[in-house]
Amino acid sequence: MVPYAASFSWYAAWFKALALGMTPDRAEAYANHTDNVKGKGFTRCHINGVAGETLLSIPVEGGAARLKKESAIPALKISEHGNWRHVHQGALNAAYGRSPYFQHLMPCLAEVYHCGELSLSRFNSLLHEALIRFLFGNPDHISASLRAISGSHTLSVSCRSKELAVMIQSGISIIDPLMRFGRETLLPLLNVDSLLPTNDSDATPLTGIPHLNNN
Repeated sequence: MVPYAASFSWYAAWFKALALGMTPDRAEAYANHTDNVKGKGFTRCHINGVAGETLLSIPVEGGAARLKKESAIPALKISEHGNWRHVHQGALNAAYGRSPYFQHLMPCLAEVYHCGELSLSRFNSLLHEALIRFLFGNPDHISASLRAISGSHTLSVSCRSKELAVMIQSGISIIDPLMRFGRETLLPLLNVDSLLPTNDSDATPLTGIPHLNNN
């Protein structure tokens, strides 16, 4: 399951897992483990708001106590308590309304926020898909794109990647750098030098990671 508007670091782990040949579902589990996402973490994201770092949280039916049971989280229904959709969109508008890529990305996100009643898992997935479409156009081409990008790594690309990396907070939602840097976010996100292992011994061990030990 994908977290709500997951962090930059979550996506870095997710892309790495895909590049290592994992299926999307296994890559999600890997990223959740790597980024320590559990319980309430699936309903929360952080953005750089007008007054600094801002927490956005999706309410679920039955209250936060239901998030303590990991197996039940994917089926939880979103609560419309507090008009949270309007509040979250307002926070994004206030935080990024003048950002270079706001007019390109926000309509994609707004479509998801305007969807009707959904489970938490489905809502998060739709938002994730919108972000991936913004980055790649066609989600089916992600793996091929990752390999193409890593194969075209040049000194200028590496320098730009490092420039962007120092301006991005890894724990903040991926929405933040996408609003500010657009598709250039892929450069530090993929961190091509370390994304693909040069041999099998370089791959990150998967033992002990929930849901990854069985095919």
